[in-house]
Amino acid sequence: MRFTIKAKLAAAFGVVIALSTVAGGLSYQQLSNMTETQNELIRWSNRLDLVSDIRTYFNRSIRAEKNAVMASSDKDIATYAEAATNARVEALKIRDRLQASADEDGRRRWDALAPKIARFITVQDQMLGFARQNSSARAFEVWTNETNPRIANITATANGMLADLLKPGAAAAALPAAYEFQGARLEWMRLTRTATQLFGATTPDDVQRLSKATMDQIQTVRTALAKATGPIAEAGTSTEQTLAAFSSALESIARVAQIASEAGNIRAANISMGEGATAITEMMAPLDEYGDFIKAQAGEAAKQAAESAAFARNLLIAILAASLLIAIAAATWIALNISRGLSSAVGLANAVAIGDLSQKIDVKSNDEIGDLVTSLNTMTANLNATAAVADAIANGDLTVEAKRLSDKDTLGIALENMLEKLRTIVTQAIQAAENVSSGSQELSASAEQLSQGSTEQASSTEEASSSMEEMAANVKQNAENAAITEKMAGQSA
Repeated sequence: MRFTIKAKLAAAFGVVIALSTVAGGLSYQQLSNMTETQNELIRWSNRLDLVSDIRTYFNRSIRAEKNAVMASSDKDIATYAEAATNARVEALKIRDRLQASADEDGRRRWDALAPKIARFITVQDQMLGFARQNSSARAFEVWTNETNPRIANITATANGMLADLLKPGAAAAALPAAYEFQGARLEWMRLTRTATQLFGATTPDDVQRLSKATMDQIQTVRTALAKATGPIAEAGTSTEQTLAAFSSALESIARVAQIASEAGNIRAANISMGEGATAITEMMAPLDEYGDFIKAQAGEAAKQAAESAAFARNLLIAILAASLLIAIAAATWIALNISRGLSSAVGLANAVAIGDLSQKIDVKSNDEIGDLVTSLNTMTANLNATAAVADAIANGDLTVEAKRLSDKDTLGIALENMLEKLRTIVTQAIQAAENVSSGSQELSASAEQLSQGSTEQASSTEEASSSMEEMAANVKQNAENAAITEKMAGQSA
């Protein structure tokens, strides 16, 4: 299978890019998850804030309710009662918003909480209704502003009547009448003491008991007065003002007892400290549980986000490390393959450059470097073939064929031209040799004829040669004689 350098680079960078893409996608996904988790935590935080707002408004309502119970003026009670109701309404509005956006578990919790909120509202309305009666304050106000002055008037008129009854010279019946009146006054004092106990009562039962006792004592006072005023009148002392004062005061005390018998403040306080407190506890406990539920949900979301972030961080580090290792390994592998292939190719090229055509490289890769090595091997083989043709031509073998490898094969074309020209020259030489051979045959015939004439001339020549030899001998003798003569002449001189 062919695996080119481009493919190797593409594969290596493709893997790195793919891993980088995965890392980027993972990072984007994690950022999206973190954003979603952050938004979810914000939503949980907002819901927790809303739950806290509900608690705040309910606490405001409860505080206003307590103030209404403790207030003494109708105006203050009305103000606090309105504040309690308004705060409660705001809490319910927030409750409705939370319930509308809650999940199934949240709606289930709100449905379970609804009866407890309804009970709190019912109890609070009942308590505020009793608080609005303001029984204790109204009764005390009547006692202070109306009853006390009438009690003072009774004291003044009664003392005046007794003074007139017991004046010097009074009738004998005056003393028993005065004694009888003092008995009535004693019952009156018992009445005022019982009536004032209404203001210290702490339970509705005590109020009802004291109120009934007050009304009964009023009747006792009326009976005692009716019994005492007859003898006083017989003694000649007027009882009209005293009876009028007692009647007015008794009516005022009866009104105080009637108002106090409502026990509004006491009932409101008792509800606030009893049933109201229970209703508040029963309502606030699930509300706190719902807040804890929201905190748990937010904590779980934060925990899952942290775990997801840790996993994504580790996975991202692993992917980046794998990308780095793959990039280094791929770069090293590709670089070594290219370096080794190029080194082999350079070695072959250098060998060819110095004329060594015996070198050959084994192709170990099926890529561009392999193609280069194959091309160099092919080039070397072609050069060897060309050298073989040239060697054959050098040895005189003109029958070899020199084939160009392409139209751009300069060496091949040159060999073709050289071989063609050598063949032409040899052909011409052969033709010339043939022509020389024909001339040689004619020359041979002429030579034969000349040979015969030469034979004849040779005989004559031999004769002439003998004559010449004789002439030479004579000349040589003459020379020797001349030399001897010259020598002798020299000696004679």
